[in-house]
Amino acid sequence: MLFVGLLVGCRKDQEEVKPLLRNSSEVLMNGRPWNGKSANGTLCATLTVASSCWAEPLDAVYRRFFGIRFYRYYEGPFERNYFQSLSIGAIPMKEGVYELKGNRLNICRPDTISAGGFYTGEYDTGGDIYSVLQSEKNYVKVLKADKRTGLVEGEIMATFIRDYRQKNSVYPDTMRFQPFPFSAFLGADG
Repeated sequence: MLFVGLLVGCRKDQEEVKPLLRNSSEVLMNGRPWNGKSANGTLCATLTVASSCWAEPLDAVYRRFFGIRFYRYYEGPFERNYFQSLSIGAIPMKEGVYELKGNRLNICRPDTISAGGFYTGEYDTGGDIYSVLQSEKNYVKVLKADKRTGLVEGEIMATFIRDYRQKNSVYPDTMRFQPFPFSAFLGADG
């Protein structure tokens, strides 16, 4: 009888354990979360993608760096509609705090320093383009970087200023990302 009680107890504990999300983030922009309802009531979500830098097959030095991208989207009648993206690149694959001082155009080159860019758009059309506002505190804090499994975890805080404004843009000149956590596996989508 005791054996049955222990078995049932174990099963109950196992049912309460929730699986770890492969890639997740809690992006906060201008004081509002990306996940949830937008100002106009549209339900939005975030896709988080991390990868080693693009030239890894060509040069082993790139294996020591990674990039992470966050895409904000809503579900349309036929497909996902991505309308905002935040990209951070040239992040060393080791624990530490890294200032975002590089240029968004060479976002994943290890011969530069960590960099970021923020972009808007709708469907297939481009939108506003933002670069890191260097006079503000901007960083990526890597809390975990496991080269064996590809798991990276940390926190990001950054402020961006608009470089290019689309003709009918409704976005402000400055975008502020309050400190937010991320967890991702290199090469895993979502």
